[in-house]
Amino acid sequence: MAAVHGVRIFADLVPGVLVDTEPGAAEALLKLEAAAAELAAFHAIATQLHVLAEKPV
Repeated sequence: MAAVHGVRIFADLVPGVLVDTEPGAAEALLKLEAAAAELAAFHAIATQLHVLAEKPV
């Protein structure tokens, strides 16, 4: 069994100054990243993928 999670799907596209200056922007970006992380459609644009797998014994 394996699980794939996209990482930094949107974070690299949003200007840091926006996240740092707009109230609630960082929290909203984290929620968006979490919601999209497991959706296969977004894996292609994620800058990183975390893959968790189990090795049969």
